[in-house]
Amino acid sequence: MIIRSMYASFGCLNGATLKLRPGLNILRAPNESGKSTWCAFLRCMLYGVDSARRPRGGELPDKSRYAPWSGAPMEGRMDLLWQGREISLSRRTALPQLPMREFAAVDLRSGGRVEELHGEDAGEKLCGCGEGVFVRTALIRSPFLRVDNTGELEGRIAAILSAPSGDLSYPETEARLREWQRKLSFRGKGRLPELQEELRRLDGSLEEWERCRRETEALEEECREAEEEWAGRKRRRHENLKQELAAARTRAAAAAEEARSLKRQAVGEQERLRQSPFAAKNAVTLAEAAAQDAENLQSRRGGWQLLLPGGLFAIFALAALWWNTAAALALLGVSALLFGLVFRAWGRQKRARARAERLLAPYGAHDAEELRSLLWEFKTALERCKRMFLRAESAEEEAAAAENALQELEQIALEGNGETELAEAEARVLEVRGRLERSRGRLDALPGGELKERRAALAGEIAERERQYAAVAAALEAMEEANAELRRHYAPELSRRTEEYFRRLTHGRYDEVLLRQDLSALLLPRGEELRRESASLSQGAQDQLCLALRLALCERLLGEESCPLVLDDALLSFDEERLGWALELLEELGQKRQILLFTCTEREERYFRQREKRREKTA
Repeated sequence: MIIRSMYASFGCLNGATLKLRPGLNILRAPNESGKSTWCAFLRCMLYGVDSARRPRGGELPDKSRYAPWSGAPMEGRMDLLWQGREISLSRRTALPQLPMREFAAVDLRSGGRVEELHGEDAGEKLCGCGEGVFVRTALIRSPFLRVDNTGELEGRIAAILSAPSGDLSYPETEARLREWQRKLSFRGKGRLPELQEELRRLDGSLEEWERCRRETEALEEECREAEEEWAGRKRRRHENLKQELAAARTRAAAAAEEARSLKRQAVGEQERLRQSPFAAKNAVTLAEAAAQDAENLQSRRGGWQLLLPGGLFAIFALAALWWNTAAALALLGVSALLFGLVFRAWGRQKRARARAERLLAPYGAHDAEELRSLLWEFKTALERCKRMFLRAESAEEEAAAAENALQELEQIALEGNGETELAEAEARVLEVRGRLERSRGRLDALPGGELKERRAALAGEIAERERQYAAVAAALEAMEEANAELRRHYAPELSRRTEEYFRRLTHGRYDEVLLRQDLSALLLPRGEELRRESASLSQGAQDQLCLALRLALCERLLGEESCPLVLDDALLSFDEERLGWALELLEELGQKRQILLFTCTEREERYFRQREKRREKTA
């Protein structure tokens, strides 16, 4: 892969463009001008931005650290040559929380989409390695160049050493397998002990279920026996109640018949009374008033009202005949007046008798006394009718009581109550049923079928986990043997290539470089017999050894043409002479791999200018 240009809206790079060419590119810029930002941009274009990462240990995640200073969305484009095809990669930000998530890969010649490249795996396909391998090998930055015995980078490079593909390392795989093994079983903990403990609990539940099942079956048998005993006692009780029921039915029927007879008599009497002239509303009160009025009118017949005026008339007539004429005329006048009064009184009596007859006529009575007699007879009949209705109601109540007694007897006959022996049998049935329901409840809480199915599944899972545990143990053992064999083959090759690169960087100062398993090194200086630890070297020499190791790792793990090599101020500690040797080596490697050398000094450019002048003088 060869990068031709990059365009970035990324951190301090506000629409900046970087043109590149094949081979070694020396990109000089002062500090804080974007060199490290371009390196981070290249990595993010290949592998994307981890939007889920949070600040850790005072280090900001990429989405915060490289947010464009201009406030524009984070985006970029990278044109490159890959497998003979000119391709343009672009990443855009649609949502602020997902920077550079939208990815596109376009073939610049055809204009079509490059289907094999996606935002998630573009870096792996273009560079032939994952992001972790790229950062630890091809991306060489000054603060992370050094490899010491306790540094995190040493451990990561050691992991890369064990797996040439860079995807799965031996330490990572071993850690995963051991973690898996610990999850399966470790000091009485893990999935296997959990399953075995669950199996023990399940066996206990199955034993409890079996005991409960046997108890339930025994209680069901006991319940059947109690119910049969209760039913027999109910039958005997029913036979004893038959006679009582027959007598009660006879009494109920007689009472009902008597109630119906009395009700018919009362209704007949009521119908007869309704034909009486006294049956209408307020008729009795009106009849009593009529009787009183008739009595008052009939009492005026005869008496002093006619006798007194007649007697006085006779006396005054006799006196008029006895005395003189004038006195006789006066007496006759008085007698005529009295006679008029008598005649008037007689007329009033006649009218009173006629009125009394009209009052008595509706009731068929001739006088008030007869009317009162008729009223007394009506009231007597009315009271008798009421008593008949009361007797009928009482008879109906007696019939209802007899019917209730009959129903109670029938209910007793049906339920078998009312007998101590029967009540004891029923109580026993209820008690046994209660124990049976509780036993069934416990049995339902421990469903045997599900428990057996779960136990079978659990036993199968335990067997599978034990097989997995044995397989993991075997895999770990095989991996240890394979890793030892792998190191025996890789270590000499890696030591040889590191030694060659380190010898060129130091111009043959060291004859031998031996790498240990942890990538620390023993060095044999030229002309000496004792080897030295790499930690005893100067800072510059240590950086040169680390660069040699990085170059050897890139060559072994990344191939020759798959991935560019990026150096960010990686040669700052080199003196002028060794800087020249390093540039010569990088220029030579640049014939097979694109190299981007970011630097804040003019030493690299000055070296090539001076070399050209020397060549011109020699020519």
